[in-house]
Amino acid sequence: CWRRASRTPTRSVSNEIRHALCGRRTSLSAVWALALAYERLERWMEAAESWRGMLRTRPRRKAAAEEGALSDAQWAWVRERIITCYKQAGRPDEAVVVFRQIIKDDPNDLDTRVQLADALLANQQERAASNEIDRILKIDPRHLEALLRHVAFLDLDGQLAVSEQVMRDLVARHPERPELRKRAAQLFLQHGRQYAQWNRAAQAHQAFVEGERYDPEDYLFPLNQARMLLGQRRHDEIRALVERATALAGEQPEAFVKIFETWVIADRMDEARALLERFERDLKPDAHAYADLGLVIMMRVTPPPAPAGLFGIFGAPPAPPPKPVDTPWTQLACELLDKAIALRPDDVALRKELASELMLPRADLALRYAEDAARLTPDEPDTLILLGLVQGLNERVREAKATLQRAAQLARKQGKRELAQQAQEMRSAVGTPMLRAGIQMSLMDMDMSGGDPFDLDDIEDFF
Repeated sequence: CWRRASRTPTRSVSNEIRHALCGRRTSLSAVWALALAYERLERWMEAAESWRGMLRTRPRRKAAAEEGALSDAQWAWVRERIITCYKQAGRPDEAVVVFRQIIKDDPNDLDTRVQLADALLANQQERAASNEIDRILKIDPRHLEALLRHVAFLDLDGQLAVSEQVMRDLVARHPERPELRKRAAQLFLQHGRQYAQWNRAAQAHQAFVEGERYDPEDYLFPLNQARMLLGQRRHDEIRALVERATALAGEQPEAFVKIFETWVIADRMDEARALLERFERDLKPDAHAYADLGLVIMMRVTPPPAPAGLFGIFGAPPAPPPKPVDTPWTQLACELLDKAIALRPDDVALRKELASELMLPRADLALRYAEDAARLTPDEPDTLILLGLVQGLNERVREAKATLQRAAQLARKQGKRELAQQAQEMRSAVGTPMLRAGIQMSLMDMDMSGGDPFDLDDIEDFF
């Protein structure tokens, strides 16, 4: 089938399906294999048409007793493949057409109606998808898959309490479905975080408590309960919750970083150091774990920079950052960052990451890492651009302009014309309020989009 699919032009797909469905007992398995072959070759439209051809052969009445007949679960899987393949091909609207045709023939086929709702959602028709789920629930108010999607739509509408009750009822009604408990736990975790963002600490705490009942093995529930109690300074309860979270975390370095951060937020140095000693003894953290610990401290104890805003059009430039103040917390952060560097003495990427993370909150500390990265790779224009930006943020204007000029020259020699232009444009911003504002807005965009810590293209977008 792989060879057959690879040499079959698009216009011949329907012929291939017809030939496969010529009455042989193995016809469905042949089309099944052909569709999978098209998927493997990423020929998504052909794959979708193959699955669609299979779906047309489904008997209108159940034929479970017939030898070789597909089960309801297998037909549901075929429908999912149609949605996926049309979506990959950029045509979820085609899946909508398929399912509407099926429902026209059998309006009470609720599983297909659920698939139609999924296809509508993939086609960015959220309201139509929600309406389809409502129609299913009018026919069968206890339809499990429809209710799970109903919960999601209630969340989108901000009806968190209603969605929580629906999920409670589902778990109680289906004790044979342990995966529903996991889904309920994640729902309450998500809601607890939302309540916390709305500064509703008591409601968030209750959501985390209820979520833990559904998944008592997830360390995030006791950890988040502890964080919700920080404002009340109930340190004995907090300590017990943190201890439970630590026991549940096992050997997850990222979990220890989050638990450690809780003591930083609480400003409890002794507890933080005790946890750090335990982390070093039990898990032997690597360079990236030490870097994460150091950065967590620095971001928590350093005042955020003033918002950049649209000062160029509507107002004055943002106030300069306050003079850096070293504290026992920042000293501990520097110790941890030093340990990270000691473990990876030749790692340029690590130094660039630290420089880019620290360049706004502590440009003075970022300078060392940017200088080390440039020393290790003196002929890399992007590393020199990072160094120039950090120098500029430290008000070392002459050095910054010289560094960016060298970056532009190197980029031109290497045939990187766009990079050279970026360096020159950033050089023109050095010594002006535009430098800090541009970097701040670009890094905010990268945080929201989940981009790399230092992305020249994103920073260039601003300049």
